Amino acid sequence: MTNDSIIELNAIYDDLLDKSNADLDDDIKKAEVGALAMIENLAHIIAFIENKKMVEKTHVVKAYGFYRRCRETTTETFSINHPYMTMYTMLKKRPKMSMSEMTRLDNSIPTAKLRIDDQMTLLEEHSYIKGEKLMTHGGKVTRYSIVELPSNDNSEIIVSINMDGKGKHSVDYNLVGVPFFGKHPKHSIESLVCSPDIESFLTVEVKPSAKAIHGHRKDENAVEGQNMLAFDIDEGMTIDEATAKLDKYTYILYTTKSHRKDKGGVVCDRFRVLMPTKQKFFVDAEAHKQLYENVSELIGFQVYDKSTRNISRFWFTNKGAEVMTNDKENIDITDSYLDLRFPHVVKT
Repeated sequence: MTNDSIIELNAIYDDLLDKSNADLDDDIKKAEVGALAMIENLAHIIAFIENKKMVEKTHVVKAYGFYRRCRETTTETFSINHPYMTMYTMLKKRPKMSMSEMTRLDNSIPTAKLRIDDQMTLLEEHSYIKGEKLMTHGGKVTRYSIVELPSNDNSEIIVSINMDGKGKHSVDYNLVGVPFFGKHPKHSIESLVCSPDIESFLTVEVKPSAKAIHGHRKDENAVEGQNMLAFDIDEGMTIDEATAKLDKYTYILYTTKSHRKDKGGVVCDRFRVLMPTKQKFFVDAEAHKQLYENVSELIGFQVYDKSTRNISRFWFTNKGAEVMTNDKENIDITDSYLDLRFPHVVKT
């Protein structure tokens, strides 16, 4: 063999080794390194066919090219067709299909209840990693669709407002969508927090009931889909300490009615922080609590009032509030949500 052909074989060996290490769970890839002898033998055969006395670099390149084509064909033939991938493809092409409809179209989708649950979990995970959300549409037949996680440009923050004057006994909340910043009364979160007319608000939409025609404030009535977080700080952190932790984020901070007042013998800063999220996020009532734990750890807000983690928690406004704003980056809760929904996923 010529020196060039030997150098080329060494380069191919390195390439095969890299491909093998790229996915140690792939049986086909694990066989890559053992292919070097086959490529070398094939290079000798090509040299013989071309009536050459020595194996040259071009023969090695041709042999490796032939091997790669065979390798790709083998992978395509024997790769596992995961049912959740089939489901993903179907839902991208034909939204709002039921499980039975998908099963009829492709019999690789499992019909046993347990297996279906497993595949749905994988489908949820796969969709979320792609920046998408698996949506369920109930009724007599549950149907599914995949939608992109919407980006939040702060022009339409999800908030439900109450104006009935019943204080902590209020249950009827009306969904509105308003910008995060803005001084116009009733038309932004910034003006909402110190509104003299609106008594309290939610950071989520709630479904109506016989008791509340607009939306009944109950955890089980909460509609998944939010783009703002709220934290209540009663004691344990000053406003200056909070703003230092939040320097890189977009937020509105407003003081409560008990700010710097004696409350059980304690006088301290008392305030709330509202933060728009980078993307709209979807969690149920139980997951909402853990999400808040994850995000509070991310930003260093462990002293917030833990009772405010409920998804249907209401927040009082304060017409005499001191309001501070910061317009930088929306908080990205992707990792916190990923840890919550799919704790085994390794983030890159």
